[in-house]
Amino acid sequence: GKSTVVAALMRTLDPSAGVVLADGHDARDLSEDELRAGIAWCGPWTHLFDSTLRENLRLARPDASDAELVDVLRRARLGKWYASLPEGLDTPIGMHGGAVSGGERQRLGIARALLADRPVLLLDEPTAHVDSATGDALAAELLAATEGRTALLVTHRPEQTPGLPEVRLGPPAAT
Repeated sequence: GKSTVVAALMRTLDPSAGVVLADGHDARDLSEDELRAGIAWCGPWTHLFDSTLRENLRLARPDASDAELVDVLRRARLGKWYASLPEGLDTPIGMHGGAVSGGERQRLGIARALLADRPVLLLDEPTAHVDSATGDALAAELLAATEGRTALLVTHRPEQTPGLPEVRLGPPAAT
């Protein structure tokens, strides 16, 4: 269910019934690029390129300053990790991100989504690969980042999103 909803919103899958609306228009009437230009997305496995940390982040916004990159790393709860890197933003990420852990990879994807600063934010399991304390702090940051924009936060940790409406996807509950 949840992956299908995200795929329909991103137009990697068109619905077999019903319609997905984007600003009141059938999403199928928009090109995929046109639709995605308004969406910042971070899935459960972020693709990283064999380049530097700076260049991997700038995929989201090529004109971002180094100060903006460092700030978004802090917001994605990568500040301590970044401070430990001997080459800073020039640190190589390795082939397919081989130099980073799963949690660091996920938070780099989140950093990209935050840096893109688009009107719609789609986050699929953003805290799945981190410890509880980091996940709680990251979830609080993400909730603040969603203010004033449309957001879909897919999570198995609803306790990290207090006060937000919860939608459960799956088979109907037995009665």
